[in-house]
Amino acid sequence: MPLVAAKCTQCGQNLQIDDAKEAAVCPYCDTPFITEKAINNYKLEIGNVVVEGVSVETKLNNAEVFYKMHGNANRARELFEEVVDIAPADWRGWWGLVRISTQEFTRVRIGSEHVARIEYNANCAFNCVKDSDPAIFNVLQEQWNSYLARINSEWREGVVDDLSQAVREKERIEAEIKDKSRRMQDLSASLTTAENDLRHCSMSKFTPGAWAYVVSIVLCAVYGLGLIVLIPLVARYIYLWDKGKKLGVQVKDLRLRRDTLSSEVYSLQNELEKQKKKIDSIEHTLKYTGENI
Repeated sequence: MPLVAAKCTQCGQNLQIDDAKEAAVCPYCDTPFITEKAINNYKLEIGNVVVEGVSVETKLNNAEVFYKMHGNANRARELFEEVVDIAPADWRGWWGLVRISTQEFTRVRIGSEHVARIEYNANCAFNCVKDSDPAIFNVLQEQWNSYLARINSEWREGVVDDLSQAVREKERIEAEIKDKSRRMQDLSASLTTAENDLRHCSMSKFTPGAWAYVVSIVLCAVYGLGLIVLIPLVARYIYLWDKGKKLGVQVKDLRLRRDTLSSEVYSLQNELEKQKKKIDSIEHTLKYTGENI
C-alpha cells in the first residue's frame, strides 16, 4: 500500500504511514496514534500554518488572484515562494512557481539554466505527492513531460532556423567577397597600367622624342638660329608634366581604392570564418541533440 503523509499527534514529527492501518506507533516518541487522526493532523498543519497572521491557504488563494485576476506574476511568485518557505511539503507552492516561470506552460523558448531551475521546483512538487497522492502526481508529471517535449521541439526548430540564417549569411559574405575581389583585381590591373604610364611619362620628360628634333631643325632652317627652336621641347615638357600630374593623381586614387577593398575583403574573410565556425557549432548541436532527444 502507498504511504501517506501524517503528523504524530503527540510529538508533532512528520511521518509516512500506511493509511490502510487503523493505528500505528510513532518511531520518534513511541506513542500509539490513530492513523486517521495523524493524517488529519498533517492536513490541518498544512492548511493552517500562519506567518504574520496569514495562513498557507490564504497565501495560495491570494497568489491565484494576483496571477489570474490582476496579471501580477511577480507578486504571485512572491506568495508562492512564501508558501514554499513555510510549507515545503505542500506541492501547490512548488507547482505555482513552475506555472509562473513557464507562463502556464506556454513559454518554451528559454535557456537551459532556466529550465533546470524550473525542473527543480517541479521535482519538489513531485516529491510532495508521489507517495501521498499518486493521482495528482500522475497529472503533474504528465503535464511536465508534455511541456518538456514542447521545449525540445520548439528549441530544435529555433536552432534549425538559426542554422538557415547562418547559412544564408555565409553565402552573402562569400558573394560579397567574390564581388570585391573581382573589383580589386580590376583596380590592380588599372593601377599597373597607370603606374607604367606614369613611369614612361616621367622618363620621357628628360628624353626628347625624334619629332621634337625634326620640328627644331625645320624651325631653325626657316627662322635661323634662336631660342624659338626650343619651343617644341618646352611644349613637350609641359605636356608630359601635366600628363604625369594627372597620372599621379590617378595612381594615388587607384591605390587608395584597392587598399580599401583589400581591407574590406580581409574583414569579410574573418567574418566568414566566424560564420563557418557558428554553422559547425549549430550542426554539432543538432546532431548531438538529435541523438539524445
